[in-house]
Amino acid sequence: LSWLQKARQILIHSQQQDIAARVQHWNELVNDAVRRLQSTLNLSSARHNQPVPMVPAFIFHPAMHSYTAFIGNWNGVHVTIVGGGGGNQHRTFDSYLQVAIHWLESCKYLQLAISLYRDMVTCASNYCSLLSEILFKQDSNHRSMFDRTLRYSILHQLFAATLSIATDID
Repeated sequence: LSWLQKARQILIHSQQQDIAARVQHWNELVNDAVRRLQSTLNLSSARHNQPVPMVPAFIFHPAMHSYTAFIGNWNGVHVTIVGGGGGNQHRTFDSYLQVAIHWLESCKYLQLAISLYRDMVTCASNYCSLLSEILFKQDSNHRSMFDRTLRYSILHQLFAATLSIATDID
């Protein structure tokens, strides 16, 4: 395999692990928001004759390829170092890989924002509608209010986590 192909494989594998961790964390955020709202509104299992379902880990199956395709479009870089002897020396694969990792770090958040995050928010939104329907079938006003409150709570959790991560980086 060429350096480009090997670097792409490593970047894709790394990105897939990162996405899996983000999805797991997202599921935890959604479940925490549901638990908090359930507790605040005193929505017990006995009251509704069934437990309030938590979002299962499998509710969101990311099609990893769609979130890593941009890596396949990366053309690599031609990296050479001008040596002291006046000739060009090619870098090692490790230094080539470092350039690739730097490239991925510089563009992955935009790619995640336009694909993965949008899909996770859509999934959570669908879950809010489903849960609202389960809990408040007969009462459209309560169903709508619960749905919106849970959505805002989840978005608050997401932005609070994002701000926390950004603060930790600084």
